[in-house]
Amino acid sequence: MKAARHRLGPTVHANRAGGLGALRMSCGFSQSGLAAAAATSQPHIAKIESGKNDPSTSLIARIAEVLAVPPEVVFMAVRSDQTAGESAQ
Repeated sequence: MKAARHRLGPTVHANRAGGLGALRMSCGFSQSGLAAAAATSQPHIAKIESGKNDPSTSLIARIAEVLAVPPEVVFMAVRSDQTAGESAQ
């Protein structure tokens, strides 16, 4: 399943290619898996990915650690989701 998420992430999240969902899936995580590993809830991850919630800096740091990427990468992915969410409204 992890390999499938890695392959499908960019395709599934093509409208938000730079977003957290694509990053998460390219690292092989489901929303639930990332939420559990980052000590938050799946609905919170979903709201962040849809641009409806703004994560704290500590959550960005935890997500970055789980995904093994620099915090700046997560920050830019979240910002991409927020920008996409604003343009969809």
